[in-house]
Amino acid sequence: MSGQDFCMGHMSGFQHLKIELGGLEKRFDLGYKYEELEGDTEPYLALYVSVKHQGMTDALPPTLHYGMSRSQYSQGLTASEQDRSKLLLLALPAIKRDVSAMAAGDSPGNLEHVEMLG
Repeated sequence: MSGQDFCMGHMSGFQHLKIELGGLEKRFDLGYKYEELEGDTEPYLALYVSVKHQGMTDALPPTLHYGMSRSQYSQGLTASEQDRSKLLLLALPAIKRDVSAMAAGDSPGNLEHVEMLG
């Protein structure tokens, strides 16, 4: 994936996520990590995307939450690398939408709740 290589550093298991954001990648630094969780109806793979922006203090960055239910896993009861890649691809349009909203001063709903994809 392309994009300006702007990284403010990541903590707590997050890795740098380098994606094209229509120019916003020059102002926002994204990090990501995955976790398998128990859901209300079935387990799911969670994708967390931390969003830092230039001029941000040392406060914890806001984190977007996306998920994919276990019934969509490619094989078995545990998420594979293929499932992680699939979730990231499914989430890309939503990530771009949500970072654009944050740039405009809005607060996407998935800062508080998981947005299930797929």
